[in-house]
Amino acid sequence: MTVDERDGLWFVIEDGQSPDPSPRMPKRGAGWRSNDAKDERIAMMRRARSRTGHKRRNKINENFITRITRMLESPAFAVLSRGAHQFLARLEIEFSHHGGNDNGRLPLTYGDLVNYGMSRNQIPAALREAEALGFVECTKQGCGGNADSRHASLWRLTYVYGRDNRDIPPTHEWQQIKSLAEAHRIAREARDAKDPKAVAFGQRRKIKSRSMKLRPSPVLETNTGNATSPVLETGTTELGRKQVRLSISRVGAARAGSSSKRGRTASTLASKERNATTREKS
Repeated sequence: MTVDERDGLWFVIEDGQSPDPSPRMPKRGAGWRSNDAKDERIAMMRRARSRTGHKRRNKINENFITRITRMLESPAFAVLSRGAHQFLARLEIEFSHHGGNDNGRLPLTYGDLVNYGMSRNQIPAALREAEALGFVECTKQGCGGNADSRHASLWRLTYVYGRDNRDIPPTHEWQQIKSLAEAHRIAREARDAKDPKAVAFGQRRKIKSRSMKLRPSPVLETNTGNATSPVLETGTTELGRKQVRLSISRVGAARAGSSSKRGRTASTLASKERNATTREKS
């Protein structure tokens, strides 16, 4: 057995075999890299770092949601109402709070949407519109009740990747709508498709609240309405009594008495004169 070196490679030649004048390169694995390729790769990385001054990092250091341009240009997105936009934004916030996980198990309550600025009257229509246009999917319907039985609805965004299921691509149901006329029709029908049970329940609550407002409030019993309680004397209760003079001066009383006597004397003399004149004429 001999060892031969050709072009920087070593070949082992068994006894009795003639050396191959054009030896082939040895087989290499799929992940094999020659030293020259490895050195070139390291040099490229060093040149990239020297241009930026540091290792390249993502400039967005906070949670964010991606919306593809094709979706923003779609007819379904163009006809979304303000309430549906608010609902999608709040659901994206919930998805971000879950760290990009649990898409399809995102809980969202009416209280969350009200705190985000939506009115309770516009929430049901916004939910139906966003789901009919293909941007969300309700995976589990919520229900009310006591603390043991009530639970929030669970939602899935159809246009985002989840960190826990990257192998499952987004479904993009919104791209099935091809024209603005079709999108307007679907959105209008979804907003008008009210649940009869929910409407009847709302009417009952409205009638009940109205009857509570019209019900007369009870009159509380006070001391003035009690017959056994004494009635305090006021200025109005003393009108029927003899007025008592508050002044202690006797001069005014004497003058008032003398003037009244003079008035009576003058009237008596006038009546006597009239009687005398009547007798003379007769």
